[in-house]
Amino acid sequence: MELSHISIVVPDLDAAIKTMREVYGLACGEIGENQQQGVRLTYVDLGNSKIELIQPLTANSPIGRFLAKHPTGGLHHLCL
Repeated sequence: MELSHISIVVPDLDAAIKTMREVYGLACGEIGENQQQGVRLTYVDLGNSKIELIQPLTANSPIGRFLAKHPTGGLHHLCL
């Protein structure tokens, strides 16, 4: 069993990408949208796993409701 990715909800995807680059020296991939899940997202490839950064597109999506409870964002899930 291996770690696929760690998913982190962020209130501002562009700011999170900037932090990953400037603070941690990590590059993010392309920004995508998953309309079914109601999110904008990108991945940081760490070689043996990834960090998934997700921002809700709407307040009433599952990720939007998570962000309403945790306004600064936070760990959403781990995927093995």
